[in-house]
Amino acid sequence: MIDINRKTAFRRSALAAFIASNLLTAGSIYAAEDETDGAKSKDDNKITVTGSRIKRSEAEGAAPIIRITSQDMTDRGYVTVFDALKNLSQNTGFQFEGPESQLFTPDVQTVNLRSTGVGNTLVLINGRRIANYPAAYQASTSVVNFGAIPAAAVEEVQVLATGASAIYGSDAVAGVINIILKTEIDGTSLNLLVGGPTETKTDRNTTRFQLVTGHSFESGNITATFEYQKRDPILAGDYDEFDSDLDYPYGDGVLLRNNLDLDYWALNGWALDSTGQGYRDPGVGACAALGNGTERSFRNNRGYFCGKDSAAETNFRNEREHYSVFASGNYYLENDVELFGDLVYYTSDSVSNNNGLWISEDIYDTSTPRSTVFGTFGDWYLGQRRFTEEELGRSLDQTFDDTAISLSVGARGSWGLHDWEVSLTQSDYELNYQQPWWKAESVVEVFLGDYNGVGFFGDNWWAGNGTFGLQTGATGGIFTPIDQALVNSAIDMQRYSNETSSTSAQFVLNGDLVEMADGPLSYALVVEWEEQDFAFVPDARLQQDPIESYLSGSGWWNLTGFSGAGDRSRAAVGLETRIPVSSDLTLSVAARTDNYDSTSSSIGTRTTPSLSFEYRPLDNLLIRGGYTGSFRAPDLNMVYTRTGFFTTATDFVQCYQSFIATGGTPANFDRSTCTGSSTFVRRTPGTELSGDEALKDETGHSNWLGFAWDVSDDLLITVDYSKVRIEDQVRNESITTLLRDEFECFLGNLTGDRCDYIAPRIQREVDPTTGVSFIEEFNASPINAAVEQVRNIDVKMFSKFDTSVGQFGLNLDYTHVLSHEFKNDITDEEYVDLRDDPIQGGWGFRSILTAAFSYKNGDFSTVLTGIRRGSTTRRNPTSIGPNDDMRVDPYITFNWTAGYEFTDSLRGSVRVVNILDEGAPRDDSHFFFQPPWFNVFVYSGAQIGRELYMELDYKF
Repeated sequence: MIDINRKTAFRRSALAAFIASNLLTAGSIYAAEDETDGAKSKDDNKITVTGSRIKRSEAEGAAPIIRITSQDMTDRGYVTVFDALKNLSQNTGFQFEGPESQLFTPDVQTVNLRSTGVGNTLVLINGRRIANYPAAYQASTSVVNFGAIPAAAVEEVQVLATGASAIYGSDAVAGVINIILKTEIDGTSLNLLVGGPTETKTDRNTTRFQLVTGHSFESGNITATFEYQKRDPILAGDYDEFDSDLDYPYGDGVLLRNNLDLDYWALNGWALDSTGQGYRDPGVGACAALGNGTERSFRNNRGYFCGKDSAAETNFRNEREHYSVFASGNYYLENDVELFGDLVYYTSDSVSNNNGLWISEDIYDTSTPRSTVFGTFGDWYLGQRRFTEEELGRSLDQTFDDTAISLSVGARGSWGLHDWEVSLTQSDYELNYQQPWWKAESVVEVFLGDYNGVGFFGDNWWAGNGTFGLQTGATGGIFTPIDQALVNSAIDMQRYSNETSSTSAQFVLNGDLVEMADGPLSYALVVEWEEQDFAFVPDARLQQDPIESYLSGSGWWNLTGFSGAGDRSRAAVGLETRIPVSSDLTLSVAARTDNYDSTSSSIGTRTTPSLSFEYRPLDNLLIRGGYTGSFRAPDLNMVYTRTGFFTTATDFVQCYQSFIATGGTPANFDRSTCTGSSTFVRRTPGTELSGDEALKDETGHSNWLGFAWDVSDDLLITVDYSKVRIEDQVRNESITTLLRDEFECFLGNLTGDRCDYIAPRIQREVDPTTGVSFIEEFNASPINAAVEQVRNIDVKMFSKFDTSVGQFGLNLDYTHVLSHEFKNDITDEEYVDLRDDPIQGGWGFRSILTAAFSYKNGDFSTVLTGIRRGSTTRRNPTSIGPNDDMRVDPYITFNWTAGYEFTDSLRGSVRVVNILDEGAPRDDSHFFFQPPWFNVFVYSGAQIGRELYMELDYKF
């Protein structure tokens, strides 16, 4: 008689074999089955599941797993690993940066599982940690760059979309992505892929070549891959619909103001200049004479200026060229001990388009006095000039030079019923980045000239009488052509030379402890050690203080960045057991203790537990669930790096003082009338400001409940509910809260420790002409404060049907976000539901659905993949009316692939991405200067449109 547990294992193994076969032939999509973790058991019926280190026979386990094979990537039209991961239904969050943006880290590719943030997903290669990208994502978070993982080396990607710190330690908060590399290849294959977007005015191609080879011999195997890929740059100007500011779809578009002389007094209604208007007209022909591609333009309330058709310069895809080499090998000794090793080398050169450098400063003209409520002062106006590549005769692009290398070596074997593995891993990543920028002292000398002090609201005033001049009528002027050599003397290359590394050792022991009535009591023991190092080394100018105390930024004009260096060591031990309580019920219990050095974290030791169950009341039904603790050690960027940023903030003290200075009384002051302005803030570790305690770890938990149902031999359905909760999230201090509390201290309504805390963070200076103070230096620290929790439903279906005309398959993957609650501080009374809140919402999708329809008949196979991304909040919701719809519509695209086996050795195929050339839903909250007028952080790559690729595979 076959017991239920073994019968279930047999049936699930058969279903897993069917799914794998379907993936390799008909191209079905992600299979939610268990996968190998790089190590094979001597028992071929057992595998290791991501999220557990215990080998098992069942394909479905206590935690839901998503599997993406290399064949899946091909069948769904994905060219890179990142292309596949960004379309995971669990990847409901947006990413601020990528190859289509130009912010702090515009060349990194990340994943945001469950919308909890890109740093809350642990990324492994063959179950081992690797070095992070050597730049701070959004100047704060460590991430792994999926762009540095070559597709040629990947066998499959396994995704666990729940917390798993009890198994893997820090960072496994929202999930784990485990990338399994190819092994034991026997033979050689070549792959050539060529193609690109179909709607560009000129060819913008991607060319990729892959070589995969391997040889098996009596005692082992050697496998190697090589990949070369080159992608042409894509700009908005390559498309008719994006090539002009005047194509703005929501009303009249206007040109970007390149050269502008704007009178402040006139715009504030105090006085008009000699022309009776608040601007100075460049005059007919002046803009064309500049040679910067501008034309004389007019905008209401801004008058005449030299405008640039700048939408065409928007970066859609970075130019990128990369090479990668992967090699792995294993060798069996006579005592059945297996030696193994693998090496991944990746190097890349990328370019991000940037077509202009700005100078925009307040000019104070003492020759034209103005009478105001504060007294009689000189004329005050804005001088603005943008220098383009055409004007300067040089490239202004950002360039990135990446090199990553990871080496792992080890041995594995058995002691009776116990399997063991020991491994050492060294992973390093280097980044050299540069971009042209203004030298601060040269900007003063060439454009600004004499410093006239601080204006009414803390703004610096300049005479504009430099060598060239930034005022009309000076040596040069806003609308005067300039000698290229003079401007180029003020420009130099701003650089970073950054490095990260991870050195780790790992020992795993697993097997069966004792045979119980309903099966073996299994266990896994893991012992780990790791040291992480990083050094973010900007050039000397970025490290120096501004040339004058009244300037913000660094030795570069109005430019801040990040710098820092540090290391962290940790040691960990974890134990996991799998207990067969009965023939129908199995429990898994795990706990792990991580010990951190005292300098990089205040947590010392953190222990996280986990408990999960598998209940099989029927031979084709699995009910599963669990709870696991999770944590994230303080990010090294937050612990060691210093940076600065500009933000819009309201200075309540200054607003109050200005109100009193103009005749107001304290009783009549209304803080709601105060307005915000640009403020420069330095982020510094709190311990350096007032001796505060070092950051704590972010803690939380995940719990889930669901089922997997083998409806028939050809149909599997899984449904899982999950919740991820994170407490003590690290965030930058609220600038608004600091300013509000400072105002209360100023009034005397708040005293004591809070005021002492604020004092070193906000330092002021008083303008002697008005008696109004302004912020001279603003410091802020990262703190543990926020709380976030996300609830989701995941549904998956896998099916196939054999008919007389061929085999059909339908695979579906659906995630629905039930809620996404957030508190900026644990003391806040209520949560904000980011899923629905139109103002504070995080742009995350409410739902994502992917469905793949496959068909195979003989040598022909084809797959149609549909992706539906649910609605999101608008990018700029405050810019539209209160009665307008606060959400944008869902976004639906289709990919299609088809292949034919010409011979046993030769296969040809076609891939079409976004076959209907469907653009992302336009958002009328976008301003004219935000092309392509939809949220590129949410719909990454949607502006590229339809892409067509031809592919050839040849096997020797």
